[in-house]
Amino acid sequence: LTGCFGGVFLKDGRIVVTNGCGQGKPVKEYFDALRGYLQERHSLVIDETVANYGCVVHDMPAVDNFLTGKENVLLVGEAGGFNRCAEGITSALITGQAAGESILKSVQTGEPASEIYLVTAKQEMERCRKAYGFLEKNLGVNPFTRGSNSRPGS
Repeated sequence: LTGCFGGVFLKDGRIVVTNGCGQGKPVKEYFDALRGYLQERHSLVIDETVANYGCVVHDMPAVDNFLTGKENVLLVGEAGGFNRCAEGITSALITGQAAGESILKSVQTGEPASEIYLVTAKQEMERCRKAYGFLEKNLGVNPFTRGSNSRPGS
């Protein structure tokens, strides 16, 4: 129905409907299918569309491509490839804290912050890998890198 994921939540008094799908997939078709489902099955009424946005979600953790930085430049959260299947705030908080602690330790020891951070970020890298591995194991495919060719409703 959604191609990969869908979500509905309330923000600032408005209902926000989101969806995502793999590269090259028809995101608008999936969104229309999700909206139709919500209207038909859950009586969703849309009086007006305030905005339409699109973005590209990277597949860095799904393909084990983390970039933690070098020397005194540290990359945290999605900038460094840390997210758990399109959920990035948890990884951003964890790696942000790890980066801050790495900088403090670097100041105290003289060791490059990037080397300390690489070690402290490894646990979050593993959590991200496991999240994508879970999808691969349970869906038989990783929708963030090698999604199926199915269309909405098929």
